[in-house]
Amino acid sequence: MNSNSPLVPTENSAPKRTLTLIDSICIIVGTIIGAGIFRTSPLIASYSGSLSMLILVWLIGGLVALVGAACFAELTTTHPNAVGGDYVYLKRAFGRPFGFMFAWASFWVIRPGNIGAMAMVFASYFSQIVPVSESLLVLYAVAAVVLLSLTNLIGIRQGKTAQNVLTFAKVAGIGAIVLLVFLYPFDASDVALADVSADSADGAAEGGAPPNAFWLAIVFVMFSYGGWNDISLVAGEVKKPRRNLFRSLFLGILTVMSVYLIFNIALVNGLGFDAMSSSQAVATDLVAQALGADNLFGQRSGQLIAGLVCISCLGAINGMILTSPRIYYAAGQDYSRLKFLSHWNEQRDCPWQAILLQTAVTIGLILICSMYVDTFEVLVVSTAPYFWSFLALSVISLIVLRYKSNPDSEVQNVKVKNEVESFRVKLFPLEPIFFTGVCLALVVKSVLYIVEKNYLLPSICVGVLMLLGIGLSLTLSGSGQKSTD
Repeated sequence: MNSNSPLVPTENSAPKRTLTLIDSICIIVGTIIGAGIFRTSPLIASYSGSLSMLILVWLIGGLVALVGAACFAELTTTHPNAVGGDYVYLKRAFGRPFGFMFAWASFWVIRPGNIGAMAMVFASYFSQIVPVSESLLVLYAVAAVVLLSLTNLIGIRQGKTAQNVLTFAKVAGIGAIVLLVFLYPFDASDVALADVSADSADGAAEGGAPPNAFWLAIVFVMFSYGGWNDISLVAGEVKKPRRNLFRSLFLGILTVMSVYLIFNIALVNGLGFDAMSSSQAVATDLVAQALGADNLFGQRSGQLIAGLVCISCLGAINGMILTSPRIYYAAGQDYSRLKFLSHWNEQRDCPWQAILLQTAVTIGLILICSMYVDTFEVLVVSTAPYFWSFLALSVISLIVLRYKSNPDSEVQNVKVKNEVESFRVKLFPLEPIFFTGVCLALVVKSVLYIVEKNYLLPSICVGVLMLLGIGLSLTLSGSGQKSTD
């Protein structure tokens, strides 16, 4: 393999293997657990209709994520030097234009949309601690993106340290909420909710769940589990990759599954199922009820939970800012006109130009979408079809690469030399086919939701961007670097 390939960058511009197993797990856990656990838990409960069904849908979501993780475990361990994850897999399986389209969509749509959405949630909750007018919330969102981008620009050491601290803090905070249920037991029938809306449960308490409730619950559960695949983007920076990539994926998802299940069970035990399903602030309600209103902590329960949600959001934002620029770095290695994206700062050990540009695009998207009242929803819904589409393509690439004949490829070399060390999907091709089906179903659900909510303008803008990307993917010439692809 040529040493100038994106899979093995030249020594003077190559990412170093600095991420340990703990760092990798923190990237996965920190990216997955954002604000979703606090926003979607009541909604999922209302669609589930009972505690047993609530546990079931969270288990199903976790098992689906594990199936996807198994597919990515094979991709990452058979491409242990890959920088850019999905970009490399798609390029190897379907050709360079598909890799470019993934990088294009990630740069303009998927990554800025996800980072921006989480930044808006952060702004909303941070305003409960330091109040500002609603028109200025966007400044908090921009500040969060800029601050964490600067942290990662300082260097990978600072970026991963911030990720580890934020991840441990959010898990500890959720654990503290769970402990309150056992330390301060109370009768759920006496709960006085801080903010309850009977309509929010969509009639769950008055005649059952709405039509297709089970599938709606699954959609929101899968949203809450999203982000575990980001570890593939930094596969080339993980120490002992064939061992740690596999372990981090499964340990990370199992950790998230445990946190989600225990948290939801604690909410039901503390508030009661009906109250939890209709609450607009489940964590705040639980803490306020447990601590009471006769002490400072009980009176400040709203601010305490807002702080925890802010930490969760910052962890998810930092994880995406840390991993995403590796996609653009890989694309810059292949295209001469994008070569500036492949500049790697040796001292900081990061693609600094890619981080700067990602920050600028994210801020721009936040400012544009802030014209809508429901900025968070617009950002998530407009980008969801593309996220799930490319995730499906990445998993399909596993099937293609299994059968693609290329004796010089890294995949074949790993099969021959390190087959014991590389993970292999056991029920191939059933697992990737199943996960691809789930992704495509979520694409359809996302599109239908866009039509239902009439988010056509941002969707059309995103669609035009994607069409432009398709054109560029077919016309941009390669950098002239000799590649094995």
